[in-house]
Amino acid sequence: MNRTIVILHGWGHNKNHWKDFSRNFSDYTIVTFDLPGFGTEPLQGNWGLEEYASWVEQKITNETSGRVILIGHSFGGRIATYLASKNPQWLDSLVLYGVPLFYRPSLRIQFQSRLVHFLQRFIPFKEKLKKSILKENYALNETFKKIVTSDLSDEIPLITARTLLVWGENDVEAPTTNASKAQKIMKNSSLVLLPKCGHNVHLEAPYLFYGVIKKFIETA
Repeated sequence: MNRTIVILHGWGHNKNHWKDFSRNFSDYTIVTFDLPGFGTEPLQGNWGLEEYASWVEQKITNETSGRVILIGHSFGGRIATYLASKNPQWLDSLVLYGVPLFYRPSLRIQFQSRLVHFLQRFIPFKEKLKKSILKENYALNETFKKIVTSDLSDEIPLITARTLLVWGENDVEAPTTNASKAQKIMKNSSLVLLPKCGHNVHLEAPYLFYGVIKKFIETA
């Protein structure tokens, strides 16, 4: 049976960040694409998880055949979780990697949001000023706000596909508490913590990350 690996990249990344990883899986069909708003793919309007999931599902339907192993990193993992909760027929298994699954705004985000609201009362807010105060448009970009405030607590228990949760032990963007909490409420999941690794393990320790994913896929 033909199996395809579909990779959904993280926020601020694009498909090129997964080129080296993809080359390792010569026995599989690898599908990567830029999510709207990143790389070569423009974003039309302000999207949330539902719009991104619908777009990804259409791409998977159009560009793959047979069963799909879905890998989602960070932002891409939010989309993958939402999609997997619908238990589509094409889903073979799921890898969630460094995903902020539960919404709990950090002190930094809370401070930035309050700063913006305060400044908006006293000065005209130009886009350039927004970006200078909030790196990567945190809290102002409407799409980002929709994504970052998404909580997937209700979707996670609905996932029935075999799932691997793989996390860098030192991930500060999506702390390991996300992974341990998710594992407790996922019916068919396993968790691997990678020592001395952060949020982008596929770039920090590519061979280690590849080995973990390969073992998961081949022991299905």
